[in-house]
Amino acid sequence: MKSYHRSAIMCFIVQYRRIRLLWCSLWKWMSASFVSYYFLSIHEGMSHFPQDDNIPSSLLDAMYPGVLN
Repeated sequence: MKSYHRSAIMCFIVQYRRIRLLWCSLWKWMSASFVSYYFLSIHEGMSHFPQDDNIPSSLLDAMYPGVLN
């Protein structure tokens, strides 16, 4: 009975470490993608007003011309 408890505890610890590693990697990926999206949207917002109206400032302006102006 004692060895069963020990193996169950070890199995739980291994599974907990795997799940924690998965969550940490998923959290790092999500936070990195959110930060990059945030800074990209700030950059797109700053460059949203071009000097010439015929030059599209972003992909949305290229796809839908005249909608965002």
